[in-house]
Amino acid sequence: MGFLYLEDDKVKITEEGKALKETKELNASDRHKGKPFYNNVLIYTYWTYTFDGVFKDILPEHRKKEVADRYLRKTKWKDIESNKKAKAFIDIYVKTSTTFIEKSYENIKKDMEDLMKHLRSIPFTKKEHIKTTIEYGEYNERVPVNTMTDVDNSEEKLRAIKSYDVLLVLEEKIRQKVIEEKTKGKKRNKRRLFDKEG
Repeated sequence: MGFLYLEDDKVKITEEGKALKETKELNASDRHKGKPFYNNVLIYTYWTYTFDGVFKDILPEHRKKEVADRYLRKTKWKDIESNKKAKAFIDIYVKTSTTFIEKSYENIKKDMEDLMKHLRSIPFTKKEHIKTTIEYGEYNERVPVNTMTDVDNSEEKLRAIKSYDVLLVLEEKIRQKVIEEKTKGKKRNKRRLFDKEG
């Protein structure tokens, strides 16, 4: 549980969260009336980086865009992610609200997203320059020329697909660890402090 929470459909920050250096610096950096950038960073951080949030199954880059489109007025997600004070605030929120396993799971999802982009960019055939000769003229002289031809590129595409399959297996394993961690945590929290372990 992080220091951002939802109350009456509004993102709020706890007193502990307000006391953090990163929060104070972010707040001080927004000199506009009503603190619109500061408030947008809080909203963006909560909806994008809360691990068990409603957008958790969306890949990170798409999640950022989705949150910005739904909740932010006149602020683009890239403006928040590129702002040093906002990034420091996001980093402390992630550090304090997610476990090592949850961070690993998010990193795998980022890798999957990057690999998907790479996979889409690999064609099954690619153009290649080759040197060849053609017969030319009245005496059918052989003349060297450079030309373009399509070459099979399926091996590179298959290597990328196999890498993606490996990431899918890894993602499933880490997701199971996250689920185990959550269920163990719930069981542990149900036990009272002085109950005997049975």
